[in-house]
Amino acid sequence: AGDCFFKEAGYTSLVGAFFGSYGGKVSAFRVERAGEEHPVTEGVDSFEAWGGKISHLDFEEDCVILQERNGEPWTWARSVGKGRVVYSAFTGEPRTWSLGQFHLLMANAIRWAGSGK
Repeated sequence: AGDCFFKEAGYTSLVGAFFGSYGGKVSAFRVERAGEEHPVTEGVDSFEAWGGKISHLDFEEDCVILQERNGEPWTWARSVGKGRVVYSAFTGEPRTWSLGQFHLLMANAIRWAGSGK
């Protein structure tokens, strides 16, 4: 979605960062937890995933960076109005979507975002 709506100010303000770029061939990379424990990353260990290089810019101050890829923010959470948003830069790579750690991350994200403020 970041690549599709990067010119939409409303989308960028909801997500909390500006989509920078996507490139490179699909390759394996390590996703590491960033910062302290958060409900979205509860029980989620670092894991190897697959995809291209994605970057984001101009993060809102209230973005809580949850995961990084080579030091770059990869997954983050924030509150917006009366709701919650979780964003992750994972692509549709089937090898990533088949991983238990990815499933846990997504389930946690849905529970946290769906619980509201």
